[in-house]
Amino acid sequence: MLGVATLGVRAQDVAPAPAVRVLSNGMRVVVVESHLAPIVETGMWYRFGSADETPGKTGLAHALEHMMFRGTSHLSYSGLQDFVAHVGGRFNAQTTEDYTRFYFVVPSASLESVMRLEADRMQNLSLKQSDWDLERKAVLNEIDDSTTNPTANFFLDMRSALAHGSGYALTPLGHREDVVRSTADDLRAYYEKWYAPNNATFVVVGDVHADAVFDAAQRVFAPIPRRDVPQHVEISVPRPGISATVADRAEFPFEIVDIAYAVPGIDAGSITYAVQNLALLINDELGPFYKNEVQSGLALFGGSVPDFKEKASAVHIMYVVAPGHSANDVRVAFESTLRSLIENGPPPDLVQRVRARLVAENTYARDSVDQFSEEVGDLYGIQHITLANDTHDTDAVTPDAVRAAAAKYFARPTAVGDLQPQGGTPAEVAPPQALTGGVTDNFASRTPEGEEIEPDYIRAELRRQIGTFQSRVDPVTFKVAGMTVLVQPVHDNPTVVVHGSVRTSPAFDPPGKEGLGETALGLLNYGGGSTDFNATQGILGRLGASLSVGGEIDGVCYSKDFDRIIPLLAAALTKPDYPQSYLTIALRQASESAARANTLPSYRFERLFDQLLLPKGDPQLRIPTPESLGRITREDLFAYARRYIRPEETTLSIVGDVDPAHVRDVLERALGTWRGEGSAVNPALPPIPLPPPGSKAIRSGGSTIVVRLGQPGIARNNPDYYSLAVANEILGHSSNSWLMTEMRWKRGLVYGVSSTLQTGPDRGTITFDFNASPQNLQTALSILRAQVRRMQTELIDYGEIEGAKKTLVAQTFVRQSSYGDIADDILSLGLNGLAPNYYQHVADRYRDVTPETVRAAAAKYFKPDHLIEVYQGPVGP
Repeated sequence: MLGVATLGVRAQDVAPAPAVRVLSNGMRVVVVESHLAPIVETGMWYRFGSADETPGKTGLAHALEHMMFRGTSHLSYSGLQDFVAHVGGRFNAQTTEDYTRFYFVVPSASLESVMRLEADRMQNLSLKQSDWDLERKAVLNEIDDSTTNPTANFFLDMRSALAHGSGYALTPLGHREDVVRSTADDLRAYYEKWYAPNNATFVVVGDVHADAVFDAAQRVFAPIPRRDVPQHVEISVPRPGISATVADRAEFPFEIVDIAYAVPGIDAGSITYAVQNLALLINDELGPFYKNEVQSGLALFGGSVPDFKEKASAVHIMYVVAPGHSANDVRVAFESTLRSLIENGPPPDLVQRVRARLVAENTYARDSVDQFSEEVGDLYGIQHITLANDTHDTDAVTPDAVRAAAAKYFARPTAVGDLQPQGGTPAEVAPPQALTGGVTDNFASRTPEGEEIEPDYIRAELRRQIGTFQSRVDPVTFKVAGMTVLVQPVHDNPTVVVHGSVRTSPAFDPPGKEGLGETALGLLNYGGGSTDFNATQGILGRLGASLSVGGEIDGVCYSKDFDRIIPLLAAALTKPDYPQSYLTIALRQASESAARANTLPSYRFERLFDQLLLPKGDPQLRIPTPESLGRITREDLFAYARRYIRPEETTLSIVGDVDPAHVRDVLERALGTWRGEGSAVNPALPPIPLPPPGSKAIRSGGSTIVVRLGQPGIARNNPDYYSLAVANEILGHSSNSWLMTEMRWKRGLVYGVSSTLQTGPDRGTITFDFNASPQNLQTALSILRAQVRRMQTELIDYGEIEGAKKTLVAQTFVRQSSYGDIADDILSLGLNGLAPNYYQHVADRYRDVTPETVRAAAAKYFKPDHLIEVYQGPVGP
């Protein structure tokens, strides 16, 4: 339970290990009790991925994942989506080389309904050829979209060089031609071979009791008969030292070097933990690799990007090469540093830092129903190891083990790649942050198609009332030196999450020094007072904690270490050090990014939107340039921090295993004397006046046009917010909205369409986004405006209003699925001036919303004849 009433219960007394039971048919069920919020996440894990496909039938594990949402004779896709939307839930799926995962996040009371629909899908999937003919288009669109990203193509070439001839050489998207010629019978063959209870693990994490879950699993899943399952395909790790080369050119603003090493798969055991430690050590800002690559100026940023898989893995060393240097310069520096590590061993303190952080991650994962469900499913369902064993093996890594792993697997790269820029306008891309080949879809956002077929147990869910949902979030609020603090005790786990915001404004930057505020806030992370960056990171490393301080504050630690983390936060906020060496790096990175920003269509798209929407002189239009960044000095940063980084413009939210009274004492000691220099400042952005209609277009490749229409909106504390939020939900925010129905489902004019109501403390926006082919553009625009006008004039059916209200209220509760999510929610309360007990009474806040108030809000705030328009694609509007 949340709240002050639970303060006498310690987290270590209520955090049991995952409970496991194997049913008579061989299906494994894993349950973790987490009473963070009245919700649950389920995960159905099948040990079947793209690595087990046969030649000529690739991409079909992913295709079968799609078809699982086409439903059975008892439950259609429209019915499934109707159910999940009503309870405010989320659902999605993922296909990797080693497994396919389906997950739902719903209120705990809806758990058995999810279990029953998963049992239905395991046995009775329709798999009609007519459905596959339709769904294949979506699968092929994913394949085609993946080829438009040059960094993704570069990764595919590197993957092929590393795993040539094995099931890991392709991503789960497979070969396009295999998908084109596939049939529903091909999919059924995989379904009948692999989708068996004895090849599945069902994971439940959330506000449940394990015994009750096992009883329900016995009733629902045990009657499904087990089946013979084929042997998994064997995959071997390439021998070390086979250096394949990849040389690509692409429309990308920087050169990227990738030095890739083949390493054993996860199932190899202890060696995997040493490799993982080595990979993260390479990224450590106190380590020799960061010093010799980024601090030296050879690379703008980069480091290791592990690609761990079950049978064979790889570690990619990827750097964005700094202008004036070459990929070879970067590679020589990296391999020289690596040789030194192999000869002398890694710095023991760095190994200890990484190890402590990795061990802590297993504890921190419990803070999130989503994250812990995924971790438990991977460990218990795929790797077949326990959380305790995983933690023990992580903690057992020594400097000698890291050195041995480096000597054995990193002595010579398996493949080396170089992605060089070419002329022309770069496509919208970014260096990959993770190179996993897994494909995650977004089924919850798709248009419901076909008849709404629902069994009785789903219909019972749809009759559930708003009052059955109840948030447990009700933070204690107080001030420290003018800083707003919100504390929510949660005693499920011995950890604490700290989030925060320091409000400033682009208007505070002196003319000609645009970017000063961003730089001053960004460099708060590099220590302060008597504790410099190295000492700060050393303390955090030993504690297995993390702390990022800037305009946004993000930290996590064990609750026993909270008293040691807050002084570090206080030093960064009140006495920033701004070390010149890191300032030089930050300004170089920012300057290079600013110089090339206009080569990225997405940046130009957003910039044009702001220029059309905002009046001349609006602070949000002030952006850094290489010239303005070049004028910034260290003294400027100190002056800015003293004047504009102030307690009264700072808000902290703290969630976890804490006592609010103790939190207040710690903050008073650390920050009680904090004062800003001079008189109070006002970071509020001015209201946005209604702009004149206007449009601009960016020409780019591809066959579709990306469209955004927009207008000013309202601030979050506007009393009309709730009626306008319901109007937005019905108009374009849900998958069965008016816009989706009229533009996608009835007429097929767009690939997707949505409306977004964005609100903040000062102002907001209303935007409409869709993609369409050039020949459908004008008709789509006309239909969109017609639906907005309809919202302004039509008295909407009472049932539709009530359905939207239920969805919005339920989504509020389901969203509170982690300490971090709760911290974000209560931070929003502080920033927007909402009552601390807001979430306790959120249903009441929508109670007075009626068809009349929705029509009035739409008439007052929607401006269909004054929308600004931005287009990106092969032609203009």
